[in-house]
Amino acid sequence: MILVLLCFILIIILERYSYLKSPQINKEAHGNNTFGSSTTEELEEYTALISYKTQMYAEYNYGLLMKYVLHFFMVLGVLFMIFWYFPNRGNMKLTGQPICTSTSTNCNDATSNIWITFFYLIFCVYFALSAKQICYGWPEMRNIKTLRDKASSVNKLLVLAYLTVPFIFEINLLMDWAFTKTSLTIFQWFKLDEVHAMIYYAKCLFQSYLPLGTKISALMKVSFSVLGLLAALILAVGPMVIFSSLNPIAQDNKITGAEISFGIYVDNQLNTYELLSTSQIISLVNMDSDTFKERKLDQVEEVKLLDPSLMQIVVMQRYSDTEWRPTSQAKQGLVTHLKDTNIKEIKFYLTYSFRRNYKPEYASSISPFAQDIDMETRLNLHDAIADCHAFNITLPSFYYKVIKLFSEFAGVTVGASKPDIVKETVILSLDCSKINVNTDDGTHVISTYSWSLNSTNSGIEFITWSEQVTTAILGYTALTLYISVVIVIGNYIKELTRGSSTRIIIRDIPDPDELLNLCEGVIIYRLQNNLKMEAELYYILIDILRSPEILKIITGGSLEQMKKKSLTTL
Repeated sequence: MILVLLCFILIIILERYSYLKSPQINKEAHGNNTFGSSTTEELEEYTALISYKTQMYAEYNYGLLMKYVLHFFMVLGVLFMIFWYFPNRGNMKLTGQPICTSTSTNCNDATSNIWITFFYLIFCVYFALSAKQICYGWPEMRNIKTLRDKASSVNKLLVLAYLTVPFIFEINLLMDWAFTKTSLTIFQWFKLDEVHAMIYYAKCLFQSYLPLGTKISALMKVSFSVLGLLAALILAVGPMVIFSSLNPIAQDNKITGAEISFGIYVDNQLNTYELLSTSQIISLVNMDSDTFKERKLDQVEEVKLLDPSLMQIVVMQRYSDTEWRPTSQAKQGLVTHLKDTNIKEIKFYLTYSFRRNYKPEYASSISPFAQDIDMETRLNLHDAIADCHAFNITLPSFYYKVIKLFSEFAGVTVGASKPDIVKETVILSLDCSKINVNTDDGTHVISTYSWSLNSTNSGIEFITWSEQVTTAILGYTALTLYISVVIVIGNYIKELTRGSSTRIIIRDIPDPDELLNLCEGVIIYRLQNNLKMEAELYYILIDILRSPEILKIITGGSLEQMKKKSLTTL
């Protein structure tokens, strides 16, 4: 997937480079006119000059040649990648062999998977359009800002989206600036393109104004008030609904498996000895409302508002999956630590881990449940392990059995307000037996240890609550959804509704055609490689925008233009 993405990025850059490197406008077509002052008469003469669309002549189109070479290699490359490389790589991962055979299952090639052919047909459409473009050649007088060819409501919204969506505007200009000969800095390019877009936006905006004295229709009021209010509420409240129990498309993410581990750790987990571990579930029952009340969970502040249908009662097997057979060194280390009075911290610990279909990595314990072992118990446990005899101990209120499992962060234990209800007492038992083993060296006595741990008559019990998930936004949190979607759309709306007063001088230009021609003139001289005139025209535009009086002389008065528009409408 990353390789495909990198290939597409490379294609985009090469196509953009070849397009921008196509032959430029013939310098002699417009003559060698210069413009050295910013008087109104000369400005009108100059804008009339740059608005004249002339035919360009090219002796040889190197950009089109580059596109032809790129097209040739893409036809071969895409055919190779889609019908050979991707299917073979996929088959190697699925079946262990690249080519499908009559006995293969879950195998993909063009004959068995129609979507491979459909994917290639999409590229064929692109190849056909690209071939037509090579056949007819580049447009002789092209307008790079194609969205601004025609003033319409659709184009206005597209231009506004182009300026608002993160990185689209910046990436486009950075690529153009990198592949084009110019005398302007990248920041001047940003400024020029933004001014060009705002002037075009002003033209579209003025065309959308109603004639003087026209009453706003009820339909428009409903569209912009009621629907606008609903859209704002959806953007503001929508993510919270999606990540709540009110989400209509949320799916259950209940546990499908579990594992527990019990043992002893010394000196803040510096040394850890696992005594028992099991992944065997002997009971997995969904909670209902009656059981919820019978277990008095409705009295626990942190639990009473949870949905019982999302809760499960999990009972793990009391015995370890395997016998405890430590090496002689590990056994000697444990009994030494238990008897060492200089060691102040020795604890029993219990960890848990649950498996789920979605986000299983967030279903493990943050830290183990632990309880200190007093010196008397340490000595009794030392004797039981060293001398191989039975051992039993009760660990009161050892762990919290109610666990909340979330979809985007680690699970937490709950119920501190009612420990008598949610904390479980466990019984740890050790059975030890000695067996004689005959070897070549003689008969040896081997001790076998069997640990068991139970909080009920059958094993260790947990009560889990699993947060629902929405697969369409899996991997997103409410914060990331707000940042990646809501803020982007919110900025787009803010661009429409706020800050207009600070941009009146440009946004409310009634007749911006001359200024649009001026912006296009900068582009035309840039394509001519006449960098001096490109820079001069740019600074003329800046000077005009800095002078409200000259700007008004060139673009006309708002009231005057509205009166003309009203007369034209009548």
